[in-house]
Amino acid sequence: MIEKTKIIYKGDMIMSHYYFGFATALLLSSVFLYFFTMRIGWLYLSDGLGILGLFCMGKGIMLYRIAKERYHYYSQKSALSLSEIKTEMDYNKYRLDKKSINRRRYLYTVLISIILLIIGWAINQKGFAIGTFVPIILYAGTEFCVGLLTEFRLWEYHRQMEKAL
Repeated sequence: MIEKTKIIYKGDMIMSHYYFGFATALLLSSVFLYFFTMRIGWLYLSDGLGILGLFCMGKGIMLYRIAKERYHYYSQKSALSLSEIKTEMDYNKYRLDKKSINRRRYLYTVLISIILLIIGWAINQKGFAIGTFVPIILYAGTEFCVGLLTEFRLWEYHRQMEKAL
């Protein structure tokens, strides 16, 4: 069981690298748009992507720190006690509940942002709509997909812990 626990947190550390890469791509896109654009909508998009890139960088750092801390804690153990398995199950259940709630939130956010983007485009507020809603759609869509992948891992891990009890 200890190996499966370490694999979960190793996967979280790998997922944090995804956030670093995504943040880097967003920040590079932001800088590129800022220096090589002439339209106000693209300038607003540059600002939105820059803010989103910084946010993703912070999220990646926090995810890495938490996963690394838990990974090193379990790396020092040779086996899990019954109380540690129950504690890990509670933490895993908390993460699954949070993923379930956030899945709905991100899906609604994507849908509402797409509608608002279309409305902004239709009422001739293209610059504001692009600069505001495109980064929101990018982030919420990415979080929705990443959350699903993480949730699949966590459900399998939860089943393995239930078997261990």
